Amino acid sequence: MAVTVAAAPPMAERLPLLLTVAEVAEILRTSEKGIYDMAERGKLPGAVHIGRRLLVRRADLLRLIAGRGSSGGDTR
Repeated sequence: MAVTVAAAPPMAERLPLLLTVAEVAEILRTSEKGIYDMAERGKLPGAVHIGRRLLVRRADLLRLIAGRGSSGGDTR
């Protein structure tokens, strides 16, 4: 008798669509200050300001990690 196990979605799909600075820092294994610096220099693709909060789009962060990211972040 074969047992089937439902596979969990990959880690990337379990991440929220918009990540906080703390989440991005943990993923990239750097400091929150480092994330703010990257965003300020335009080196964090997918960076968006919502009110006073800086958030990062999951898809853009994953592309950056995979080496396919652009260096132009939208920090408006």
